[in-house]
Amino acid sequence: MEVKQEPSLEAVSSVEEYFRQSPDNLSSRFPSISAIMPMRGGGVNFTYRVHFGEPFKHRSHGRQRQHNTAILKHYSPNIAATPQFTFNNNRQCFEALALKEIPKFTASEATLEHVRIPDLFWEDDVARVIIMEDVIPPARLEDAPSLLESMIFRDFCKTANESPEKIQIACQVGSALGQYLALLHTLDHGPVSTAPRALFAHHVEARRVCALTAFGDFLGSLDRFGVELEIDQRHLIQEVMGGMTEEMLTDEDTLVMGDFWFGNIIIGVQQTYCSGSKTLSNPTPPTDSTSSIHSIHIIDWEFVTYAPRYLDLAHFAAECWLYNHFYPSTSCGGSIYQQLTSSLFKAYRTSGGTIDVQRVIYYIAGHVGCFLGYSNRWTDNPIVRKAKAKLAVKMIEDAQKKDWEALRKDEFLLNLFDEEDYFPESMRG
Repeated sequence: MEVKQEPSLEAVSSVEEYFRQSPDNLSSRFPSISAIMPMRGGGVNFTYRVHFGEPFKHRSHGRQRQHNTAILKHYSPNIAATPQFTFNNNRQCFEALALKEIPKFTASEATLEHVRIPDLFWEDDVARVIIMEDVIPPARLEDAPSLLESMIFRDFCKTANESPEKIQIACQVGSALGQYLALLHTLDHGPVSTAPRALFAHHVEARRVCALTAFGDFLGSLDRFGVELEIDQRHLIQEVMGGMTEEMLTDEDTLVMGDFWFGNIIIGVQQTYCSGSKTLSNPTPPTDSTSSIHSIHIIDWEFVTYAPRYLDLAHFAAECWLYNHFYPSTSCGGSIYQQLTSSLFKAYRTSGGTIDVQRVIYYIAGHVGCFLGYSNRWTDNPIVRKAKAKLAVKMIEDAQKKDWEALRKDEFLLNLFDEEDYFPESMRG
């Protein structure tokens, strides 16, 4: 019996060959391909935007839509940006499952009508490929009184401090995401027959990679940065990082997205103009316009699993902490990263979610220390790396002592945990 070999789709030419050699039902599913472009931004997989010569139709959410582009993802056995980390490429099956099944569990929540995940068009568990909805389609400007612009939420936030309207939109997105997480984390409260635990709890590899990248090399990073530790400090860090690792590997508390941060959020912003419009011949829009949220898409579900519920919150906060410290941009209400994360946490809690402050801070500290060591993305200045790593150590020490007053001296954490009921009675009032 012939065993099909998994192709390597690490270049445009190999993707073109994949379409040529794929079964007939794939070529009949999509019209002719006019272009294939590699996508930048993701560091885990090989991702391409596929342009079609003719649009194809796909029915979703009760209506049929036409698509001129789609996204193809290929999953290799290593993380593309950091190939020293292995990541079993059966993660493709879990992402495909998430795209198909999770909307079924969340569709009845009317208050979350703006929050969606991409539609799945095609899956191939031999080639480790999925083809899915392009939620940032190339702009097609036409004469109209409004314009929809889709973008990565991270990129939107980089310029959000330019206007109060953008800050307001960012906080609204944060609130919607907090509500969505609260719903996601309680899906098992429904009938057993519809619970997603059987689908995702056995994705052990996702928990292993999460634990490795957030806790596994923390002490090694400190040593490479030249951070000197007392014996008691080293023992404390070993105990905390070891405990967090063990918990991540074994605690199947709730359904988590697993890679929840604002680089995996795509927002659609509707610009409505009071007079005139933005067109190809008139690319500069009039100033009398208003903006509103049209859509929020959560992408990259390959880390979906069952894990401690703090994971999604803490991962989002950890990335925002890094952006807040390395790309500070402030307004009268604090940086956009502070306001965004605070909005998300507040909405999560008011929607019924519970927050383990201590573990969130442990995770932020571990993530900061480890990710500063993985690449020069944040800084290649050894003095700055050392200083930020020492802040991470201080966070662990203060969180272990539950010294909330000391932790709130960090302006980011002050905004994050500023609700009275996050803290002991002795600190209220």
